[in-house]
Amino acid sequence: MAGASFMALLAPKPVPYVGWSTTDKSASYVISTGVGADSDAVSVGGGAVWASVRCALGRSTGKFYWEEVVIVAGTADEWTSGMANSTYSLSAGCGFGASSAGMRADNNVHTWTKSQAGLVSGNNTLNNVINYAVDLTAGRLYYGVNGTWAFSGDPVAGTGFWVSGISGTVYPTASSYNGNARKVRLRTLSSQMTGTIPSGYTAWAGG
Repeated sequence: MAGASFMALLAPKPVPYVGWSTTDKSASYVISTGVGADSDAVSVGGGAVWASVRCALGRSTGKFYWEEVVIVAGTADEWTSGMANSTYSLSAGCGFGASSAGMRADNNVHTWTKSQAGLVSGNNTLNNVINYAVDLTAGRLYYGVNGTWAFSGDPVAGTGFWVSGISGTVYPTASSYNGNARKVRLRTLSSQMTGTIPSGYTAWAGG
């Protein structure tokens, strides 16, 4: 029995899931952190304004990977997902406020540098997996859909990055406009990912 207790002490503790913030968000977002192992953010109401939500966990150094999935349809060009830092206004669409990058009908980047222009096919298609990799040492963000990196991106080689010039503490971010009822699911643990985490990168929340 003593041996069993000792082994229990040595057993690895589960890594806590980190999802959308329940406080770092626009008032019109409703957050669910108990849907399986996922976190969902649903924008409800709000009128003709942008509403945004950030992940509860920010990063300032290292190389990380995460995924977002749109699981409830809305108007395609009134929704963006991407990344923002702590200076980005939650009343701006991701990619339209300072130090943020967001993808919708085209890609939008503010303050940082848009290194690639043009539509990424499938970025607004229901249930597609949006892949993100960020190298915070080089200040570069990569964007993909269903496991294929856009713009011939290669996070390991450091080529084809979507955004450059990134600095500060950054967060996975999603936005909607005009009460668009899209539901966006955030995946931050390695056990949740459906895409392949690039070599040298880790899941946003580990585990």
